[in-house]
Amino acid sequence: VDGGILTEQIYEEYLREAKREVDEATDYVEALPYPDPNDFFEHVYAYQEGESSL
Repeated sequence: VDGGILTEQIYEEYLREAKREVDEATDYVEALPYPDPNDFFEHVYAYQEGESSL
C-alpha cells in the first residue's frame, strides 16, 4: 500500500478472501469426526533398537 502498487481497497479484498478461505477450511476440519484411536499407529514405521535404517 505504501509503495503505491497495492490500493487499500485491493488490500482489504485480499484480507477478506484470506479470512474466508481460512474460515472455510476451519469449518470443514471441525466438522470431521474424531479419528479412531485404534488407527493412531497405522502407517507409522519405526526401527527397533539395533536395526539398521539401510
